Amino acid sequence: MSAVKSAGLSVTELEQRLGCRLPERSADGQARSAALMADSWDDRTPTSLVAYTSAGSVAIIANREVGEELVTRLGETLKCTLLIPRVDDASQPGAIADAAGGSGEGGSTRSIYAALAGVSGYLGQFTVKGRVGGEVVDIAPSLLTAHKPFDIVLDLGEPAQLECEMLPPGYFAPGTDGEALERALAEIPELVGEFDKPRYFNYNPDICAHGASGIRACTRCIDACPTLAISSAGECIEVNPYLCQGGGSCATACPSGAISYAFPLAGDLLASLRRVLADYYQSGGLAAQVLVYDGDSGREWLRQHAESLPENIIPCEVEEIGALGMDVWLCALAYGAVAVTMLCMPGTPPSVRRELEEQRLFAAAILQGMGHDPDGIRLREASDEAALMSALGEASTGQALEAATFQPQNEKRTNIRLAVEHLYEQAPAPAETAPLPAGAPFGELLVNDKTCTLCMACVSVCPASALSDGGSEPKLNFIEWNCVQCGLCESACPEDAIQRHTRFVYDPRLRRATRVLNEDKPFHCVSCGKPFATTRVIESMREKLSGHWMFQKPEAVKRLEMCEDCRVKDMFKDGGGLLDAHDDA
Repeated sequence: MSAVKSAGLSVTELEQRLGCRLPERSADGQARSAALMADSWDDRTPTSLVAYTSAGSVAIIANREVGEELVTRLGETLKCTLLIPRVDDASQPGAIADAAGGSGEGGSTRSIYAALAGVSGYLGQFTVKGRVGGEVVDIAPSLLTAHKPFDIVLDLGEPAQLECEMLPPGYFAPGTDGEALERALAEIPELVGEFDKPRYFNYNPDICAHGASGIRACTRCIDACPTLAISSAGECIEVNPYLCQGGGSCATACPSGAISYAFPLAGDLLASLRRVLADYYQSGGLAAQVLVYDGDSGREWLRQHAESLPENIIPCEVEEIGALGMDVWLCALAYGAVAVTMLCMPGTPPSVRRELEEQRLFAAAILQGMGHDPDGIRLREASDEAALMSALGEASTGQALEAATFQPQNEKRTNIRLAVEHLYEQAPAPAETAPLPAGAPFGELLVNDKTCTLCMACVSVCPASALSDGGSEPKLNFIEWNCVQCGLCESACPEDAIQRHTRFVYDPRLRRATRVLNEDKPFHCVSCGKPFATTRVIESMREKLSGHWMFQKPEAVKRLEMCEDCRVKDMFKDGGGLLDAHDDA
């Protein structure tokens, strides 16, 4: 054991947290144990809770024979309703038939024959729909109490009524997997009572890039969510906290940080990593690697492989690996890790894998633009043990950079900026800019000054204050660091004059400087001399209205060159206005 003393966890507490005893055969192993014991994680910000209530009302979707056997096995403490699927045939009355019956150790149960039309909800609040001749109606413990929800659903239908990568709490769809069915039968009786789970997310609609002015833009969190808990709510998004199970890929995907992970907060997790890495090096360790794994199957994997892992591996347990994106990865490298490996277990949802890989490509391009190893951040499958162990062994020979000292924040883009600026100071081959893959949340806007009329529609929809007007001067200003490449400005532009270009600018002065994308001379009212538009806007109006019957007289065309006050006065002067044009019509 290391001679370094710790005021944090004891050896026993550390073993309990990790689920195993990490070897200490080398100086790296001893430094690792000392560092991990020094970090108790007790100062993490607590999150609020989401509560469920279940009275034990179970809907079993299965044929009659199988369903009655399941009712018997679940026992008499649960109130079971057997939903027997049937074909919806409008020519047959009673497409939904309610019949009491079935008995056994579980007591009497109710059977409902129905053409099922879907299940929605979560533990304590499941709604089951049935179809009668094309009409969808509610089904519940009986047809007479259809307003009451089910608490739990055991669905043996093929296919299941609910198909998503992470099923909601209280819903079991084992299919033909006998072991999964046995696990469900063991768990269902325990789901009676009141239950709490963490609220995994925070949401700030003020910086959300989902939509504005009726235009929809960013849907990355919706697309990434494996539980279907996120939906569009006009110009913002809405997250159902009862469906959310902490997959975290929404926070990883969000370009602005509007949705963030709350269990733990990014600042708390990074503060912990920073302490552990600093203590590891102070205790004589070399070339620390961070291995991120989830707290269920990932912990079991660590327990089984602890002896064979390189002793410079720093285990980092999180609720779900999908919750960690490039802000955490880049900060870990800045704090002294030579590599960050995300451990994907067989149960990691495909959507989470896809999002993590896309974010990894963005981070790799940023690293490569500085001359750092783009493979410093890796996703590795636990099932491919040979490739995983090889990658971990190769990184063990890496050279740690001088560790950063900046305080981690709970703001995503701030953490990325601080990490990149530190990494850039030690860059082997620094470039001024680096191209990024399509979809990256960093880049510039290119404006066609031949077609842009400086109408400022783009400014009005920008969620990140990347675009601004010139005040009293007809200018379109841009701050590249603020731009999240959401596309709202591109969609709002009536002239199709805006194009996005993903890249990363390393020089903080260039990245945060205000630059002019387009400007024009102000056009002064021909009557009072007040500036009220741009020269290009007036020219465009003249061109577009040149063939209109209302603008064939010189006095009508002249009004286009007047401010709003002078235009109204001129229209009603000497009985003028629209009547002038009608005289010749």
